[in-house]
Amino acid sequence: MNSAVKDTTGAGKTLDKLLNWWDRLTFNHETEFPATADVLIQDYEYEWQLLRHLEVSRLQSRYPFIETILEKVIHEQRNQMQILKDKIAELSGEEPQAASPDAPREIGVPLSLDIQYAHELYDLYRQQIPMFDHAGMQAFLESMAEAKRRQAQTLLELAPKFHN
Repeated sequence: MNSAVKDTTGAGKTLDKLLNWWDRLTFNHETEFPATADVLIQDYEYEWQLLRHLEVSRLQSRYPFIETILEKVIHEQRNQMQILKDKIAELSGEEPQAASPDAPREIGVPLSLDIQYAHELYDLYRQQIPMFDHAGMQAFLESMAEAKRRQAQTLLELAPKFHN
């Protein structure tokens, strides 16, 4: 009735060797990074769209104090984009190129699209965290998500003042 049976056949070691070989074959650490970089490049393009929307909202603001707050948010947005850009360069060896400098094409109430984009980016980063096994990458995405949460909160607090 002894449930702990000693492995005398060596099958356990063979199985471990086989699984390690399979992991090396199917999860090449050199190919993991380009896929990660591709995900972050898409995030960077979305961050670029948010920046363009924030700039349009700043230009449309009627009050100097709102413009000042939006300038701080834009500055923070650029810093977040630089952090993301640096991470992409670290993973892929290349810096991402910014999307077209055209003005945003979406029609909507100023600042409401900014809030929507910030919330969508927050959700996107939160959904991407479980995609990566690397703790450093998960921590990076968590920090980006937290920055988007703070940004969305600032924009939400600013919205009633912007539209009055």
